[in-house]
Amino acid sequence: MLVRPEFSRERLTAIREARGLTMAEIGRRLGVSPTAVQSWETGKAAPTVLNVNELGQILGVSSRYFFQNDSPRGPVPGKDLIFFRSLADLPAKLKKQATRRVQWLQQIFSLIEEHVDFPDHKAWEEFDGTRIDYSKREIEVMAAQARRILGLNNESPILNLVDSIEKSGIVVAQMAIANTVDAFSYWPKEGRPYILLDSIKDSPGRLRFNAAHELGHMVLHRQVREKDLNRKLFREIERQADMFAASLLMPSETFAERVQYFGTRLEDLMDLKREWRVSMMAVVHRMKDLELIGSLEAQGLYKKMSRMGFRRSEPGDEYVPYEEPSFLPQAFDLLESSNKAFKEFIRIKMGLPDSDLDSLIGAKVFQKTERITQNRGPNVVDLF
Repeated sequence: MLVRPEFSRERLTAIREARGLTMAEIGRRLGVSPTAVQSWETGKAAPTVLNVNELGQILGVSSRYFFQNDSPRGPVPGKDLIFFRSLADLPAKLKKQATRRVQWLQQIFSLIEEHVDFPDHKAWEEFDGTRIDYSKREIEVMAAQARRILGLNNESPILNLVDSIEKSGIVVAQMAIANTVDAFSYWPKEGRPYILLDSIKDSPGRLRFNAAHELGHMVLHRQVREKDLNRKLFREIERQADMFAASLLMPSETFAERVQYFGTRLEDLMDLKREWRVSMMAVVHRMKDLELIGSLEAQGLYKKMSRMGFRRSEPGDEYVPYEEPSFLPQAFDLLESSNKAFKEFIRIKMGLPDSDLDSLIGAKVFQKTERITQNRGPNVVDLF
């Protein structure tokens, strides 16, 4: 006897929030009331076959997506703390949208991890991340400890931060959410940490700083609860994560020596930017923080950069290589080489369009090849 699959209200909520749509917007497009959409998401009623087909068209998924058994795993919007840049000012809709994409990433990674050995992340657990009252000195020390975990045994500029983070066991991905979201991170109670960088941004120095900032949240604040933070404390932990990022990317002693060598004039900032692979603005902030320049000199540099349009677009980005995550694309390449059906296995398990899957992985993996439909289970591959 065939059992008719049930409509998954959880999957409807997940895909709606991932697309950044409200119940009212869905209802308007379907020609039904927001109350009707709410009843589908609470399980009080089920949509008609016609409604399901139209939902699929609106939300960019096939109708079978709504009848899969897998409920969304990972962080829950409004309950689990995901660290966003400018978290206190981010609209709730964008938080939900980003959170749902983290769920997808966590789900797809769990499927890959069953067949691939990734680097261990346990070294990061030496930081308990329970406080919000760190001193400047403590943050400098913890940034130095983080450098050691990243395999950096000196204070030289980090050549590829994203690669170093991935090799330390943290999952790094890129996805386009909105111009207001630079980066965000999440560390589940069980499992490895995730850092997501916004692919919309076009400044490689800014991307590196954002990655370091999110790593700072993991080291300093991973067990801090959102309900314990007010607006003032949000700003404080953002300040601490910025300080960590600057300390990680520009260690105090070596950076100070190089500033003394190059100088502190506006034209000198380009040399420092090229060497340390950060923005000129970050260089000025760090010089001021280390008291290598005074407040008046820093203010003068800020004004000159603003006048020259550097706050919108800095010169010299061509000297800073653009860093992209590589572990997930590499994993898929290896898995595909051992089993051509693996991509179709992921398609079926995730139920998402190829464009969404490629966005999660950070490469044109699913959209570049023909579908393979034979039903074979994936093999196990040692990756790293």
